[in-house]
Amino acid sequence: MKTLLATAGLLMGAFVLPLAGHAADKAPAATPSTSESMKRSDQPVEDTVITTKVKALYVKDTDVSALNIEVKTVDGEVHLTGSAKTRREADKAASLARSVAGVKSVKNDIQIAPGSTASARDNAPDKDRTATKPGRSAHPIDDAFITTKVKAQFIQDKIIRKAHIDVKTVNGEVQLSGTADSKKQVSKAVSTARKVKGVKSVKNDVQVVAQTDNSSVKDRTARSAQSAPSEASNMEKTKPQATATTKSGSNQPVEDSVITTKVKALMVKDKDVSASSVEVKTVNGVVHLSGTAKSRQEADKAVSIARGVTGVTSVQNDIKVQ
Repeated sequence: MKTLLATAGLLMGAFVLPLAGHAADKAPAATPSTSESMKRSDQPVEDTVITTKVKALYVKDTDVSALNIEVKTVDGEVHLTGSAKTRREADKAASLARSVAGVKSVKNDIQIAPGSTASARDNAPDKDRTATKPGRSAHPIDDAFITTKVKAQFIQDKIIRKAHIDVKTVNGEVQLSGTADSKKQVSKAVSTARKVKGVKSVKNDVQVVAQTDNSSVKDRTARSAQSAPSEASNMEKTKPQATATTKSGSNQPVEDSVITTKVKALMVKDKDVSASSVEVKTVNGVVHLSGTAKSRQEADKAVSIARGVTGVTSVQNDIKVQ
């Protein structure tokens, strides 16, 4: 009797173990798809640079609509979505993305929608577009390229480039600040910004600073220079550099946009720096930091982060400590 029971027990064990093993093999099968769907980039800064470069090529290319095609990069894999008017445009977008350094592969999910100029983002529900806090961009990459394109137009215009106008874009709203020599420069700048594709509105805070031709003022300036040669000498050493940076504009707008994006990305990742309070602007590799910081340590950390970015030639720190 004991022999029969022992034999039955062995047979049951032999039957149950394969089932358990089969269940164990099947259970993890759901894990890869789950982890794949929740995958995050192991190189967020590099991926942001790749995305920026791809979008920059789209902005420069007349056959591709940068606003209708969404670009996302994860670990070097570029994912293209949105819409294109023709298959040729979609293929051109994929080809441009493949040409960017650092891209491992391109997944092309662009939909062909003849006659449609609205992007997937524009068709999204209002709650999706307004989910971010006021003053913060829901589409920072798109806004960065609008800013780049507006600045490029300003540089090409003989009237506007003489002014000292700063450009910032938040959710399609272009904010102009700085100074100009005349109302004509301001009007031309506002008009030019409005014509850039993707711009929803233009907020003008540019101040007109009239030039003074009064001879008595010139005489007083000359006498001051004669009475204080050392001070005049110092002004000669410092002023031209600042003026050259401000007036010349960028000779490398795309590269400067990449630097700005990379600096901001590092600030977002750093817990000691408030990325929303520190403004970043890059002209010919020179990074200009402005805005506010809670402490000197935070301001110094922001400067240190900017200096560590490839392509930065120098950092100008105008951050005010509150």
